[in-house]
Amino acid sequence: MGLPQIYPERELIRSYYQESSGQGFEFAYMYRGFNKVLRAAGRVIRTKTDRGIVMLIDERFGCLAYRRLYPREWSKVRYVSGTRELTRLLEGYSS
Repeated sequence: MGLPQIYPERELIRSYYQESSGQGFEFAYMYRGFNKVLRAAGRVIRTKTDRGIVMLIDERFGCLAYRRLYPREWSKVRYVSGTRELTRLLEGYSS
């Protein structure tokens, strides 16, 4: 997952939210980065007849802090631990 680059303005945001709520990293970097993920996932399905798979390939997406950001529609998220399991899931999807 891409995180915004570190630059002085972003660090000011981090400092402000760290002092006010203890969530400086979240507001300055994490939420902004996850918003990019949501936008990219939204590009997969454009019409009612479209089908697609969004693959989040980063161990951070399995962390509770990130899972809490998932939209309600992602309630059927599947976690795979290797290529065999991924291949099996993808084969089942194509039928």
